Amino acid sequence: MRLLPQYQKNGFHSPLTIFSTEKTAELYNSYQDYVARYGEGGKLVGDQRFRLHVVAKWAREIVFNPALVAAVKDVLDTENLLCWDSDLNIKPPGTESFYSWHQDGTYSGHSPASGVVTAWVALSPAPVEAGCLLFRPGSHLTQLPHLETRDPSNLLAVGQTIPEEHLRITSEPVTAPLIPGQASLHHWMCVHASGPNSTGQERVGLAIRYIRADVRSSAKGGARERTTLVSGEYNGEEWELEDELREEYGEEEWERHREGAEREKSNYFTGTGSEGFK
Repeated sequence: MRLLPQYQKNGFHSPLTIFSTEKTAELYNSYQDYVARYGEGGKLVGDQRFRLHVVAKWAREIVFNPALVAAVKDVLDTENLLCWDSDLNIKPPGTESFYSWHQDGTYSGHSPASGVVTAWVALSPAPVEAGCLLFRPGSHLTQLPHLETRDPSNLLAVGQTIPEEHLRITSEPVTAPLIPGQASLHHWMCVHASGPNSTGQERVGLAIRYIRADVRSSAKGGARERTTLVSGEYNGEEWELEDELREEYGEEEWERHREGAEREKSNYFTGTGSEGFK
């Protein structure tokens, strides 16, 4: 049965099981090793959370997972699939940090928005108490206004949030708890949020931003961004394709990561008053 009809109606699909418990534990261990090697005081900062599939084989294994790729091709209704970015969403245990109500496509400049989907893959438990994702069904059909709050507890780059008066016109939120190895998919314009983590375990997910080959960028920065070919083919000029990952955490891979991140930030943050991710 296809996922597309319900996805087009609601703007999201959850849950989707893509990894076994054993495999997810292996991936989580690789994530922990990455944090130990490249984090600062056990914490990833700035660009270290982004474009993981360019440098880390374990992240690339998630991005190219056959079950996940098949589901993404279904909801985007295409065989030609690119990965624009992959970023870690981390909430330490007992933290007040949160993601406010927002739409992923507000600053990115991708069009059409229907050609972009976020896959959120749980590497650790993501129950309601840990701040799982919340979606507002049907909210992907309209771009809503956002305010930049600069709230230090807000994990979004500029604290962007949809004002309450505009949230009131959307549907009631639906919780999307996940167990390790499960994923959710949401439309680039689906209104979503997640609350604090009140549990004793960190909540870790890899958010993967997949795009159809026909998606274009209208970002204000003017940089030609890099993407990774996941399925099918790409013969366009809009995106520069990444080279293959040859050596995990290799010098060439880190240089490509740096260059790709700089291009992305130059587009994403133009006009926001910020220069980088939290």
